[in-house]
Amino acid sequence: DSEATDEIPLAIDVDVAADRPDAAKTAGDLAAALYFLPIKIHEYVTNTILFQPYTGLMNGPLATLQTLEQNRYSVPMWYPDYDGLYWADGRTLDVEGGDYQVIENLRIAYKVARRTRIRAIARIGWKSGVEVAKQLPDLYHAPDPTIADAYVEIVSEATLGAPDDDETKAFAAELEELERQLREIEPKQQRATELKSLLAARDRRDERRRKHAQELAAALPPILARLRPKHRDCYMREVRLVAAADPEAALEAANTLLDLLNGDRVSHDGAAEWTRRGLDVLEKNKEVGRGYFRMGSKYSLEVLEELREGLALRQVARVLKLYATALSGRDVAVRGIDEMDSVDRFGPDHIILPADMRFFDDDDRNFVAYKVAAAHGAARIEFGTYRFTLDEIPDTVAELDAKYGLGAA
Repeated sequence: DSEATDEIPLAIDVDVAADRPDAAKTAGDLAAALYFLPIKIHEYVTNTILFQPYTGLMNGPLATLQTLEQNRYSVPMWYPDYDGLYWADGRTLDVEGGDYQVIENLRIAYKVARRTRIRAIARIGWKSGVEVAKQLPDLYHAPDPTIADAYVEIVSEATLGAPDDDETKAFAAELEELERQLREIEPKQQRATELKSLLAARDRRDERRRKHAQELAAALPPILARLRPKHRDCYMREVRLVAAADPEAALEAANTLLDLLNGDRVSHDGAAEWTRRGLDVLEKNKEVGRGYFRMGSKYSLEVLEELREGLALRQVARVLKLYATALSGRDVAVRGIDEMDSVDRFGPDHIILPADMRFFDDDDRNFVAYKVAAAHGAARIEFGTYRFTLDEIPDTVAELDAKYGLGAA
């Protein structure tokens, strides 16, 4: 009987109470709390865990990614106000509730530590600091992140030594105050240098001005001797305005205004307007303004043409040439008074006419006056006025010589 009794298996008490299964952290701990009894494990799972039969996508893509991210997976993410896809937070192995569960926070801490170390390195001094800067990158990868800070502190204390005494602190404070005063003085020194440069430039400019004023003083008397008296007041007024602005430009204006006024190319009001516009140009650019008064710029010529009164010869020169050619029967050129330097005043092949005609208030009558002058010149050419010589009337010359003497002839 005893042998039969040993072969009967022992009964298992399935009604035993579970040993705090809610405190289990792993599946093994939970099974141990349930005494590894399949019936107890089945009852616990059936009565405690709610079963939801769906796949991940049925929970929505965003919720699925959020679940994965909470389980420390690196997942893509998108945001309503930004185009494109981004990576979610980079998870670290920090404990739950720690300050550095994501890499972004850890990077900020590292950045602050690096900047703090840089300041500490600066306090060490340039030689020790250079050596520390060379060694730190390797220490950043050490298992213990506090090694780098401890290394910097050790080198700092070794370099700086004991705190300064009172006398050294006083010297340092005095030096700092002197350097502050020097920094305050520096802008004033720079301003003083600038003022010296400006005054030197003005002195050079004034020297050139005095030189050109001397040249103007020598050039004006011969010019005034050639000026017609009726233009004197206008001429002196305009030259004085230009001389006050720039003596070098006044040298050019003195010659140009003489030609304009003596040649009646502009009225007194026109000369004043021409000078005023030239002064505007001179104020903006000295060299261009001097070219204006020299009549060496296109703008100066345009202004002069605009201010010219009466009918300009160039507007009707072609018609007058054809008119004179038809009257004289010869090819006749029409020249302006301003061209007299290059041609003879009287000749058998050209007619000299005023550069502009202003005897009347309208162009039609001024054109008639041009035609009269052209006809007069054509008649002289046609009848040989300019081809006549005394050799053609020897008898008359001999008679006059006999009557009045050789000097009369």
